[in-house]
Amino acid sequence: MQQQQEMMRVMNEQRGTNDFKLDGIRLSKYTGHESESFRLYQEELSQYFEARNIDWKNERWATRVLAIIGSTLKGQAGQWYPARKHEIYSAEQLLRELARAFVPADLQ
Repeated sequence: MQQQQEMMRVMNEQRGTNDFKLDGIRLSKYTGHESESFRLYQEELSQYFEARNIDWKNERWATRVLAIIGSTLKGQAGQWYPARKHEIYSAEQLLRELARAFVPADLQ
């Protein structure tokens, strides 16, 4: 019995580091419209992933994190991303490129 409990504990620890589940809280959407605060969008993304103990800037999670962030893009930003996603390899790069494309230079 003790061996089974130890095995379950190890499996649960591994699950926590090897996989993550994102549900419950909804992420903010970003359209690229001038009236939206890109900085607020970035902060909300950061808080979302941190609340789930996900190192979202880690390349190990890049594919999933990019898919999640991509799903929050709507409007102009939602049209912009699919055309460029094959050139983007990290969340940080995506956010830089979004800022370049949609945030006026004087606000960057």
